[in-house]
Amino acid sequence: MVDYFYTRACAKINLFLEVQGRRGDGYHDIVSVFQEIDLSDTLAARVLDEPLVVLSCDDPAIPVDERNLAVKAVLALREKTGVRHGLELKLSKRIPVGAGLGGGSADAAASLRLANQLWGLNLSREELVAIGAGIGSDVPFFLWGGACLCEGRGEIVTPLAQGLGLEFLLLLPPWGISTAEAYSRLRREDFGARKIDRFLSAWSRGDRRELVAESFNRFEKIAEEIELRQKILHEKLSGKGCFRLSGSGSAVWCVMHDYDGNAASELGRIAGCVAVGTKAFSEAKRIEQGNREGVG
Repeated sequence: MVDYFYTRACAKINLFLEVQGRRGDGYHDIVSVFQEIDLSDTLAARVLDEPLVVLSCDDPAIPVDERNLAVKAVLALREKTGVRHGLELKLSKRIPVGAGLGGGSADAAASLRLANQLWGLNLSREELVAIGAGIGSDVPFFLWGGACLCEGRGEIVTPLAQGLGLEFLLLLPPWGISTAEAYSRLRREDFGARKIDRFLSAWSRGDRRELVAESFNRFEKIAEEIELRQKILHEKLSGKGCFRLSGSGSAVWCVMHDYDGNAASELGRIAGCVAVGTKAFSEAKRIEQGNREGVG
């Protein structure tokens, strides 16, 4: 049996997300704090002699051609470096699609790290970030990981001090929100009203209570406009903790200290969502070799 090299592709939540305005290139400038969490996909890879990039996935709803960011990223890396080898990828999908958790971008970053090692390229993180930025706005963050301030269209990444040890309750609805549609519904009056200064001050002091109070997401009302069930979900959660949307939705999170496991499960049942306990992740994502059950 062939051994694969495998690595984790961790999801993220947005602890703060404001949109600054629409750019001339059609993208939007944002200011956001991304926090990597330990909910993850697993990506495995092995080198092919043929110049092919082949992806399989245990979720039949996930595209396995160039529409998939992991495939797109490996093809971009090969074009940039002139590598003649190919790569077989096997994706075990656990991060839900359309939830605002960055699963596709996380997979793309993981595929770049795997290809960089397996092809013996030894590119620096900065070189991979430059390639990743052309694949998706969130990919550079996932090449850094941990907690970061993300600006520009998301590709300007500043790592933040770690160590708050935050734990989260994540509620995963059975529907998704289109990121493209969410951005298309932004209005001029939505841009830049919420400043991040107090949030960053609370972060630097390690003040969890103020951090939660200053958390923010510009897309919460927009997600409600797009999906009535999102509005109903937010209404059900009113008064049950400080829940915030992640990305443009549909997942919502709160700091876990408000709930034990039984209470979290009950809240998920009431809200019609899958309740997941997760925590901030800031470790280096190792690439390991071996046969990995559940991959492919």
